[in-house]
Amino acid sequence: MPLPGHSSGRRSLDERLAAARASEERALARFQRKNAAAEKLQGQKRQRDRKLDTRRKIIAGAIALEHCLHDPAFAAAFRALLDRHVTKLPERALFGLPVSINGDRA
Repeated sequence: MPLPGHSSGRRSLDERLAAARASEERALARFQRKNAAAEKLQGQKRQRDRKLDTRRKIIAGAIALEHCLHDPAFAAAFRALLDRHVTKLPERALFGLPVSINGDRA
């Protein structure tokens, strides 16, 4: 048993608890930094994927519209597909599809 005023070299329970809490806080901060970095990378990947998808759609649409100029049967089939699947009025107007007065397709 240590004499009063002398240290036994062992840390007290309060000191060990404080050290454990500090270690836990450091570990949590490390985790949060790594998690934030991973979320940032996921966001960048989603953004890149959206851009690539948009680019594919633009290229495919341009090819289809160009092909319509050279193949009347394809143009008719393509227009029928547009008429069947394009339902929003501004989009129908963009393709010159008929619209009725009450807002439905003609």
